[in-house]
Amino acid sequence: LKHPKGKEHCPVVLIIAGSGLTDRNGNNPMLPAGQGFSYEQLAEGLAANGIASLRYDKRFVGESKQFGKPVENVTLNDFLADAVAWIGHLERSGQFSGISVVGHSEGALLGIALANNTNIKNLVSLSGPAEGMDKLLLAQLKPRLADSLYQRAVTIMDALKGPQMPGSVPGELKMFFNPSLYNFWQSAFTFDPGALISGVKVPVLIINGTADIQVPPAQAEMLQHCNASARLLLIKGMTHLLKESDTTPA
Repeated sequence: LKHPKGKEHCPVVLIIAGSGLTDRNGNNPMLPAGQGFSYEQLAEGLAANGIASLRYDKRFVGESKQFGKPVENVTLNDFLADAVAWIGHLERSGQFSGISVVGHSEGALLGIALANNTNIKNLVSLSGPAEGMDKLLLAQLKPRLADSLYQRAVTIMDALKGPQMPGSVPGELKMFFNPSLYNFWQSAFTFDPGALISGVKVPVLIINGTADIQVPPAQAEMLQHCNASARLLLIKGMTHLLKESDTTPA
């Protein structure tokens, strides 16, 4: 929890992290050097503008470890329930004039769902998808895989969206389709961000970087089309990691 200096009963933002092993500060063991601490820097920027923020480690990341539910049984609905619990904690504290949400990537999907189920004041989708995670994952994999391997990924995805579990998974795909992630993926595929954001009544700001490869700017534009009152901000040269691109932005 980060408070702005000398300011009481201020607005507060719940910062929800993106996918994988990303911790509350925006660090991930797979990140290149110099690409971390994005959420910590965001919190500092908010505090400098009179806004408090709360960021937290997801289940099994950083200091969030002791859970009765094993990791292979955790779903995106569990992450949503955790975020709802944090909003309840902020509400009960009585310290703040209003609660808003900034969700990054997967966290943006959770933020959109939260906006339909809680009394938040504002929603910021930061590099969040407009399409379901199944379509987004396949779009990310297609340029990285040989055709035969990509088709195998499609088959695995179809199985996960159906009543059965996938068969054997090629070693090259186990990073994405490890059996310990099956329950998570199956729950995630039920979240449709475009449909969810269409019902959001609070003010929405959609932010994306023009150099974002994982969630391209077209996703942000699609997301805005689903909610006519949402504002869209494209930041020139910003990557998915909320950093300045080393190359010329698209």
